[in-house]
Amino acid sequence: MATAVTGHLGFTFRVESVPVTANTDVRLNIRKRKEQVLYRTLSNRNNINLGYCISQDLSPQNNLFISDRSTFLIQNRVPSVITYTKDTTGSFTLNVNKFLVTDQFTTETATQPAEPLFYYHKLIHFNADLTDQDYRDLFTLEFGDYLLRKKAVTEYLTVTTGDSAGRVYNNLENSYDNKTTDFDVTYVKYSVRYTDPITSAQTVYVYHELLDNHPVFSEATFDDIDEWGNLIPGNDVYLITELPGGSSFEISLPSIALYAYKELSTSRIKVLEPDALDTNNPWYLKITNGKFLTSLETGDGLSANFKYHIPEFGTQVFNPYPPYKQHHEQRAIWLYQNLVKVPTGIIWDTSTGFFVDVLVKDSLNTILYVYTNNPSKLGTSYNNSVLYTDDILSVDELNGFIELADTINDDYKVFVSYVAEEIAYELTTIDFNPLSNTDILNNRVVLYSLPESPKTGELDNTLFYLLVNSLGEVEYSSQAVEGPLSAPSTQRLRNEDFNVDGAPVHIFYYDRASTVSGLRATQSGFFSAFMNDFSFVDKYTVESVLMSNTFYTASGIYGGTVGSGEMFKNLNDNPKFLILADVYVGEAVSPEQATVTDIRSRGGGIKEENEEDAYEEQPESMWYWDHNSRVPYPGALTFLAEVPRSILTEFGGTYTIDQIRAIVEKHAALGSYACIRPYGPVDPVLTSGVGLSGMVNLGWPSYGTDYDYNVYYATLRNGTYASYNATPITDVSSGNLYTMTGLNLLRDYYIYVAAVDENEYEYPSPVYKITTTAT
Repeated sequence: MATAVTGHLGFTFRVESVPVTANTDVRLNIRKRKEQVLYRTLSNRNNINLGYCISQDLSPQNNLFISDRSTFLIQNRVPSVITYTKDTTGSFTLNVNKFLVTDQFTTETATQPAEPLFYYHKLIHFNADLTDQDYRDLFTLEFGDYLLRKKAVTEYLTVTTGDSAGRVYNNLENSYDNKTTDFDVTYVKYSVRYTDPITSAQTVYVYHELLDNHPVFSEATFDDIDEWGNLIPGNDVYLITELPGGSSFEISLPSIALYAYKELSTSRIKVLEPDALDTNNPWYLKITNGKFLTSLETGDGLSANFKYHIPEFGTQVFNPYPPYKQHHEQRAIWLYQNLVKVPTGIIWDTSTGFFVDVLVKDSLNTILYVYTNNPSKLGTSYNNSVLYTDDILSVDELNGFIELADTINDDYKVFVSYVAEEIAYELTTIDFNPLSNTDILNNRVVLYSLPESPKTGELDNTLFYLLVNSLGEVEYSSQAVEGPLSAPSTQRLRNEDFNVDGAPVHIFYYDRASTVSGLRATQSGFFSAFMNDFSFVDKYTVESVLMSNTFYTASGIYGGTVGSGEMFKNLNDNPKFLILADVYVGEAVSPEQATVTDIRSRGGGIKEENEEDAYEEQPESMWYWDHNSRVPYPGALTFLAEVPRSILTEFGGTYTIDQIRAIVEKHAALGSYACIRPYGPVDPVLTSGVGLSGMVNLGWPSYGTDYDYNVYYATLRNGTYASYNATPITDVSSGNLYTMTGLNLLRDYYIYVAAVDENEYEYPSPVYKITTTAT
């Protein structure tokens, strides 16, 4: 609905959202791009502007929903209020292995107690490592927001002399919210007075840089330990030891002094969103590499120590070595002007060879800037186009914020190559992207973790998942497939519930409330048959209500009455699985919530008393939409619908152009005409694939000079695929030939080719299995 405001020549109108219901026969086949909408007051004589419709993009942030259940155990909860404890003994114990320690405090006053400061920021232009530090004085220091407006910060401590000169101790943290895209960053603003050692002339320099916090204390390395195995006094480090029996972690400090410590949220195990920002990449969930210890009741008056952690973390492919991973040209998030962010942290340390490269392209994919902190690249060119500069002004390593020298527009694309310390395990067995895995739309995925206990010993795998249908029935368990059934009950599923292929033996509900009629027990206290009325939650997890006193068994039978037989919890049969999250993919908004804006221009006009005469003389006069008797402008309305080339019959698909047009126009305005245009190549097909001695020769047709190609390979069909080629393979019009070398002998390789268009969208071929030969 448009409300017109008249009375002067400059007409204005206000547009509200209009609910629209749309049904379609084509789902997920018409590709939607981000469009630039150009508003023009006038249209040419053959067209008229009608309206504009927009809805949210398909992305993990909008369409992936994670219901966190990991906090059921209090030991896996992040405190809403962070508390700290002071210690003077030189050691303390915790049930988690990630924490902060400090010996830095604010100055105590008559009204304010001393507060511990757990982080420090090292001033880039004023610190003990500078060769001319003796001639520098810190003149002023304050904090600012992303607009450099002053922030009121009272709890901080600045060191200006000694080996720690230039450290600003504080408790500030930069943050970014994936869901709301809100961010909160802090800049450190300061001035330095430089005194010339020869002339004694003084100059004041003003600087600002992103807050780049580091923990005051870190875990000790070999360089921090003396020949007797003790910590070297004066080093800000600690040792951590898991005490026998898995009861707690002991933390040892260099000397007996006043310390403060607090637990970190990274010690918890929880499910994180994928790093992907759109549908061009798989949506792989991440599980934080947390570890915690807890004591749980296993029977009447009995308890045992359990350890929850993710040993799979160490099985990932690290580069160059654990726990680091190399990220190549990862798309960054634009925040404001020259401020961007990558999904992870950043290692900004040239001494380790961990360099950072930033590539900036405009909306037409023209390379504008390339930045680096790699001295060997400075002054060289990227793809023979733009020279590398050192114009990365500052970084927040912990949270992945980057400040650049040049202003970046929101329609530019920023790609960052960097090394980051991995803090989570990436679950690559399930792609939650509904475009590449349509089956994910029909299932709820339940992620859960197994604990280690004295009964199980160390486990190689603790992370598994269930597939649950819309009725709440378990359809599959990855745990049954990856390990034997009916192993020790604290480690594995039982064959009374699951087959070896992961499918349930009987109708098995995930979280439906259990009933006492499902309880059956033998005299030994273990289940003798499956429990139809027991849910997975009650039988296997720490969330079980059956662990309470409300369920009893009589001797050798099920049912019983309160007060007779033994309690369920005395059966000692619940394996204490911890449900981490329920995950599902759906639409972020319904079609009714799409926003439709009427952008037709008001103009012309005939006085009401003259409309009839005007119509008789020239019927077209009624085409002005602001007349009382207005009619729509006839004809000449066309629109563009793009469909994948592979679904058309001429390219091996099942639809003709006319069939596609009929489907599309069925849901279009009456009298409009759909222009159908295919996009992308036909799914690339290998015309040759021969395994040789440590090599594979590949061949595929040309799909046009607008495409480059990437070759991906893995050693398992459902494994993690890596890109073989370091740079895109240029199309050859006569046909493409490519050789993979350095492969293992007598090894099965699973390979596919992906065509890459000018918008960097990939079109993958089917996966081909090729075996290398022995000679």
